[in-house]
Amino acid sequence: MFPRIVICLLLASSAFAQTDPVQSALARPDVKSAMARLDERRPQILELWKQLTLTSAPSGHEDARAALVVAELKRLGYANAYRDEAGNVVSAPIAKGERIVAFVAHLDTVVQPGVKVAITEGRSESGKLTWIGPGVGDDTTGVTALLAVAEAAQQAKLTLPNIRWVFSVNEEGGGTSEGIGRFVKDHKAEIAAFISTDGSPIDELGAVADNGVGAYPVFPVFHGPGVHTIESSGTPSTIRAAAIAIERIYRVKVPQTPLEKRSWLNIGTMQAGTVPNAMAKTARFTVDLRSNDAATGRALQAKVKAIIEQAAREAGVKVEMTPTRWGRDPIILNTPEQKRLVETLWASYRALGVMPQKGKIGSSDFVIALRDGIPSAGIGLTNIRRMHSPEEEAEVDALFLGMKEVLLAAVALNSR
Repeated sequence: MFPRIVICLLLASSAFAQTDPVQSALARPDVKSAMARLDERRPQILELWKQLTLTSAPSGHEDARAALVVAELKRLGYANAYRDEAGNVVSAPIAKGERIVAFVAHLDTVVQPGVKVAITEGRSESGKLTWIGPGVGDDTTGVTALLAVAEAAQQAKLTLPNIRWVFSVNEEGGGTSEGIGRFVKDHKAEIAAFISTDGSPIDELGAVADNGVGAYPVFPVFHGPGVHTIESSGTPSTIRAAAIAIERIYRVKVPQTPLEKRSWLNIGTMQAGTVPNAMAKTARFTVDLRSNDAATGRALQAKVKAIIEQAAREAGVKVEMTPTRWGRDPIILNTPEQKRLVETLWASYRALGVMPQKGKIGSSDFVIALRDGIPSAGIGLTNIRRMHSPEEEAEVDALFLGMKEVLLAAVALNSR
């Protein structure tokens, strides 16, 4: 009796392995050839990564990098690669009624125009080779990975008719509704699954973010007289109001635990005045407030608004809250299709010996698709540290593993 049970279990295990799309992909000669191609072209891929990093692409000004990507896609044989009306680059047209899987990397970085970009080599705490420089990681690594995988697949004659390589604009500028939002709006009926290579805020190899963090932004604008310095004595100051508000906002206790209620608060930008010898007629700043919990996020947002309004009253100026288009509660999609997508991504990492990091919550382009009920996730392709800083750092070898994960996942998802 016991041997028969063992034989049955082995047969069942064997049958499962044969139907597992990731394991099936891993066994294919053309997939093996494409993976080998990624290793063989390491110098060329590193050169592409460098070229992309050095090509300026601030949010809303991605034309130079987009042109480079379109040219590279056409060189690879994607003759119909195009930019849509929002400026996103798409590897091939999408027909009405077609079912596609979108792999998405965003073109833009937080590096501002005029900033000189240089790349230096470094070592991680564990001694692994890294590249350091503004914009080298987020999401230049994703753009590099998608182009490298597209090239490897073409050379290995690995056909992926249901896959679209998409390069979005204005992700960092909070303008996802104008960037990838337009792509999702135009092709909602055709997108079967959506994978973003920016696993933000968890940019680590193996990370899979399948829930969208809540966003509760506050954009105040203070209004005052704006008189010359000589006439300013006793005149209400918009900058003073902003200063009072900012100092008090940073005193707000933002929960870090438990994970279900973890929240983040940052004042990212400030603008006031035009000349040094006059009071600023307006002063404004932006509060980027995020939370894993809707009730917590809303309560923090209400507290921040109350602080701002009180500061305006004390300073004797008026204040308005500028409407924003990217506020949202946390987004969770519990569907069989979402579960299958996430399990496929986990399996793709495991097949390469990478332990997937499950249950991550992200805030990149995939959240826009998730909001519309499309199975979506964000994945980490390498380990990125000091993200959005001049010393941003990305691990080199890990990125090549990340590329192979994209390749495996693309083949597995293309077959479904």
